Amino acid sequence: MDFNKGKELIGLIVRNKRDKLKLTQEELSARISLDQSNLSNIENGKNFPAFTTFCALVEVLNIEPNEFLRFLNFSQGQKDSLDIEIQERINSFSKDTKSQLYEILKKIKD
Repeated sequence: MDFNKGKELIGLIVRNKRDKLKLTQEELSARISLDQSNLSNIENGKNFPAFTTFCALVEVLNIEPNEFLRFLNFSQGQKDSLDIEIQERINSFSKDTKSQLYEILKKIKD
């Protein structure tokens, strides 16, 4: 299990969800009672959130707790961290960008 990659993925999830809700780091920090610099460190993959911060993020960002923990590989059949990172990045794209990406992927596969 790669904890550094886990920190990066958790940060990516938080940033993507925050962006979708059109919140600034300052606004989210205020809602979860966390210093903005600490939130920045989480989003940039430098720190894991503390348990109380984790719970606040789950509530404020409306995230299922298991979304944060997908980087843990409990069995061989689970996605690896690259799959998860790709999925998170795609989730942040607009519908038009997703359509363009789909067309590119079809051409690569063919």
